[in-house]
Amino acid sequence: MWVGTYFGGVNYYIFGSDQFQIYPYGASFNHLSGKAVRQIINAPDNGLYIATEDGGLNYLNNKKEITRAERLHKQMQIYAKNIHSLWLDKDNSLWLGLFLKGALHYIPHLNRTVDYNLLSDEVSSGFCIIEDKNDHIWYGGPSGLFLIDKKKKRTPARKRFHLSVSLTWYSLMTVYFGQEPEKAVYFRSIPIH
Repeated sequence: MWVGTYFGGVNYYIFGSDQFQIYPYGASFNHLSGKAVRQIINAPDNGLYIATEDGGLNYLNNKKEITRAERLHKQMQIYAKNIHSLWLDKDNSLWLGLFLKGALHYIPHLNRTVDYNLLSDEVSSGFCIIEDKNDHIWYGGPSGLFLIDKKKKRTPARKRFHLSVSLTWYSLMTVYFGQEPEKAVYFRSIPIH
């Protein structure tokens, strides 16, 4: 089991020995580039993408070798180190939610990255990203809940709701998100078409 920690890097729990194998952070080539892990997801080749808020995106292959952010960011044209969320879509393209810099979409077979923050007048954060059955990408954070239609290339993200603080995939048809109007927190569901 993989465990991402806040200011402790990534650890792998070995059930048979009841111990953790530690993957430290630091300047060495075989260390993570950041220590504040926000999210870990499986990559199509059985590796792991590791998002950190202080060191960018790292990749751990299935041989447990780390590719640090410096190399990945150059290859994938990623300019931000503060990555809060990751999503691998149905086409195995990688989506990255950034703090105050919107969302990035890396399309590996084209080796191209689309920056949805540059396409929009809104300043947004991607604290959570999900994909619905119609190939829409939803991402949200303190600045709102945004919708991206993957079928419409180079279309800016559209703000759908205000002050979203969390985003939860409930079912194939519903997304719940929190709001903070006048300091009262409540949850609202929206149908996904």
